[in-house]
Amino acid sequence: VLGARLVTDAETTRRFLEDYRRTLQALVAENFYGVMRDVAKSHGLALLAESSAGPIPIHRPLDYFPYVDIPAGEAWALGNFTSDGNLSGGLRDAVVAAHLLGKTVTPVEVFTCNRGDWNTAPRYLKALARPSDS
Repeated sequence: VLGARLVTDAETTRRFLEDYRRTLQALVAENFYGVMRDVAKSHGLALLAESSAGPIPIHRPLDYFPYVDIPAGEAWALGNFTSDGNLSGGLRDAVVAAHLLGKTVTPVEVFTCNRGDWNTAPRYLKALARPSDS
């Protein structure tokens, strides 16, 4: 499958790939987040981590947030909601994980931006922080 070949048939190939991805997710959760939590704890610290997405298929926060003391999210400067009005990715993941795991605090990194426009002054971001009337 990793070499772009079928394993028996399309359905078996899909199931193999899904199993492979879930195995990667479980290994990263346990061997990265779990180890980092243990190291932090051994030094009297708590582990705070944001929802993660990257080049490996690890974007299943409920796989790794159980290893995190404080699940965190990020609020994007250019919008935190999807077109249907729901919270977007990382922020929603952190809130849901905190709720399901009984965590009482969910910090949020605010005004995150991936455009590279670092010239926006706080006074321009102030309007984004206000709740909308709609």
